[in-house]
Amino acid sequence: MDKIDYKKTSEYWNQNLEQKGLGKFSSGYIIPVELESVALYRFNKELDFLNKFGKFGGNYLDLGCGAGNLLYEWHDNFDHLVGIDFSDSLIQIANKQNENYNNVKIYKDSVLNFEKYVSDKKFKFIFVGGCFMYLGDEDILDLITNMFQKLENGGVLIFREPTATKKRIYEKNIGIRRTIDEYKNLICLDKNGYILNYYQNYPVNYTHFIGLYLKIFPFLTNKIKFFNNILVEFIFLYLPLTLYSKIKNNMALYHFFILTKSKL
Repeated sequence: MDKIDYKKTSEYWNQNLEQKGLGKFSSGYIIPVELESVALYRFNKELDFLNKFGKFGGNYLDLGCGAGNLLYEWHDNFDHLVGIDFSDSLIQIANKQNENYNNVKIYKDSVLNFEKYVSDKKFKFIFVGGCFMYLGDEDILDLITNMFQKLENGGVLIFREPTATKKRIYEKNIGIRRTIDEYKNLICLDKNGYILNYYQNYPVNYTHFIGLYLKIFPFLTNKIKFFNNILVEFIFLYLPLTLYSKIKNNMALYHFFILTKSKL
């Protein structure tokens, strides 16, 4: 098993962000700033999903909070909101857009150190946005265990991760795209009594196709709502993604994983 170099991961993210520029919704890494409209499309779709499956009221913890968009959107939905990210550039944006909300606290640090910032809190909703791929197996297990200790009864833990369809995809000691079965085994579902549901994150997977369409048809750049039509989405996004998935031997996709405590 390849080992993840956390220092290299941090340097890689910050270097890419500095070189490619930043927008409020585009990380500068996954989606460049010139495709901000695509990033906004993705964010709004993900927000719809999280609004449906998240638990509101009480406290919210956002690990890998990035530019703090969820903290900004939900500042009225919780008593206290805490965000943690290790990117200097994204933390600056997060602090700027949440500076007027006293119930939002943002810290620059590794998500592995989150407990020292929330020692006095329990959370109704914890979201982890794309962090696990940058962590080793043992650290993921420890992090999930520690998060569950901070989760209120009836609360929910949701994480979004890039996944591999066949086997692990390694990213030069920077990250690992794991399979769904690996995540099932990694978090010890049977041993710890967690209930897991997972859903393919279509909006993230669609963005690659949308970006391609915008290059071919640049007039659509300011008409991103074109892709919100159910029929258009099915023909131009869902079908190409499904076909490409079958052709590709080992494809990187994105999934939401929803964890709750077992009632047993």
